[in-house]
Amino acid sequence: MNIAFFMDCFPPMKNGVVTVVLQARDALVRRGHHVVIVSVDTSHHPYTGHEDFLLFPQISLDFGSKQGYGYALTRKKRVIEFLKSHRIEIVHSHTEFATGFAAGKAARALGIPRVCTAHTMWEDYAHYFPLLKMKPVVRTYFRRYLKGASLLIAPSPKSALYFREITPWMETVVVPNGIDIQRFKDNIREEVVREIRERYRLSPGHRVVLFVGRMGPEKRIEELYEAMKPLLRRREEVRLVYVGDGPGFDPLAQRVKAEGMEDRVILTGFVDWEKIAAFYSIAEVFVSASLSEVHPITTLEAAAAGLPLVCRRDVSYEGVVREGENGFQVDEDADLAEKVALLLEDTALRDRMAAASRSVADEYSIDRHAERLLEVYTRVLTDHRKG
Repeated sequence: MNIAFFMDCFPPMKNGVVTVVLQARDALVRRGHHVVIVSVDTSHHPYTGHEDFLLFPQISLDFGSKQGYGYALTRKKRVIEFLKSHRIEIVHSHTEFATGFAAGKAARALGIPRVCTAHTMWEDYAHYFPLLKMKPVVRTYFRRYLKGASLLIAPSPKSALYFREITPWMETVVVPNGIDIQRFKDNIREEVVREIRERYRLSPGHRVVLFVGRMGPEKRIEELYEAMKPLLRRREEVRLVYVGDGPGFDPLAQRVKAEGMEDRVILTGFVDWEKIAAFYSIAEVFVSASLSEVHPITTLEAAAAGLPLVCRRDVSYEGVVREGENGFQVDEDADLAEKVALLLEDTALRDRMAAASRSVADEYSIDRHAERLLEVYTRVLTDHRKG
């Protein structure tokens, strides 16, 4: 099958969309399928000039992320020629922005079907656009983007319910995200672990509690810090480590410094994708206070790395954070620290939940994700050919 992925973010940016899309491509290629990508040219990555990647210049739209978000300056004619040259049969859009609209135009011009994955529930990001009435704007925009699509893919039941409310006429199916599990189980480079420990002064005696993700208000990173602060003050060996960058980084860093907690709270900023697995390997517990997730990749990564998971109660964690089995979902922020402390104190419980996390992660392998995508593509193509 010849497939085209469209996306508006690209390496070296590290986020859930980049991770799942590139790993899905690799998994599909391993199965003998041909997958090309249309995206933005962020430069300094191995795909520049690659015949299977069409990368357009972009106008920076950082939104404080510091990671190179941009608006792609796509050219319809060039996109169509690229898809024709690769004999593309189906288009899969992973973005609602410029490249996503280019996907729709190209699919219509070539008479081929288009499916879309909605990775983000944008109403959760209203704080970035305080002057807009976010709900009607998002819904009108999203409906326009989906015009002509054959099917909508949602990564979780939570997001499927949301998108079915917005577009009740559009068939929506759930295809959970997947990850490259082996990356977090094997081949953790000891020199990278050593470098991390030295750089952030993390000795083997420190108990590392880890958050990985975008440093933005929607992730409730300050609420997490506030919830964990009593434990950090009570247990001098505990370290709360934030891995990621975004508009919330500087405000949190300033607050941590003002409160004299720099030795207990470590903010790394942007970390190269190749080093992420090493951070999971030195942690004992993964924690998140976020309530804006769809189907969080970092939670899957933490599970694959064998970490117990402590999160706020939310439908997005359904199936991944299993209460009392591989972690806890709590109703209040203050309860996060209580469950983390329990796991740090009870070695047998921590080990049992670590093993359970690895088993859960096996259900969300990137290979299983690719199989589910192929089932969707096959059905859409069959229906399209029937007319």
